[in-house]
Amino acid sequence: DIDMYTYYHCDRIMNAKDLNHCYYFAFHLLFEWAHIIPEFRALAQSDQMVLSRQNCSTVGWLHFVYRSVLLDQERIGVPLGNGSYIPYDAGELATMDPQYQSTYGKLAKKLVDMVGIPIREMDLDWEEYSLLKAIAMFQFDNELSLEGQRAVLDFRHHLNSALIAHIEKRFPHMSPAERCMRCFHLTALIPALMQIGHLESQFAQQQPFQIATLTSVTESDAPSAPILYDLPSVNAAEDPTTPSPTNPQQNEKPEDHSRQHPIVIVDARS
Repeated sequence: DIDMYTYYHCDRIMNAKDLNHCYYFAFHLLFEWAHIIPEFRALAQSDQMVLSRQNCSTVGWLHFVYRSVLLDQERIGVPLGNGSYIPYDAGELATMDPQYQSTYGKLAKKLVDMVGIPIREMDLDWEEYSLLKAIAMFQFDNELSLEGQRAVLDFRHHLNSALIAHIEKRFPHMSPAERCMRCFHLTALIPALMQIGHLESQFAQQQPFQIATLTSVTESDAPSAPILYDLPSVNAAEDPTTPSPTNPQQNEKPEDHSRQHPIVIVDARS
């Protein structure tokens, strides 16, 4: 089988088993990636579970869609990480299992139109993507403990500051209003992803078939290959150089420990 951790090409239309792999992969990826972030590890376990449960879909779909953009495949469909994909083209959608045409087919169209194409048009770079992914993970929720709520709001403030600083350095020719507008358009991708996640939940409740869940993944279905992680230590608020998608370790600088919350851009990549 193709290693699902490293293969994001759109080679074949998805089936039910591919969804099992996708859900398992997305949750496993989220769990491993989040625990690289010191601010996440510092949270109580109950708060970690709240953030993971509430934001798994948002972070997961952002991960898959951004991979499709890197491979110039965002108008082909949404890759699931193992060579399969949810098609965007209406003709290809018609060849899918009917139970998925009006559910995941609809999700794919929204993901491409509302997330993939805007990412392409804005020319989202790796640092912006990584910061956006972290912001999506640290969403405020009243189910968090009081200490967790304060920690999440505090860290989100630093992530937003890092995003603004990176935009200022990447686009020095822009006016303050233009930079503010870019920041707004970038962060607006998060509620779009959340809306898509809610739609996915509705499908799970309304459809007569059971959408694949983590509990349906058997031991033989679960991926066994190791995950390779990228841990660029570049601080987005301090370094204008964007790590290359093929070599994110280039142009590294020593971490600045003078801040209360150093912004470390992290992502699990393949």
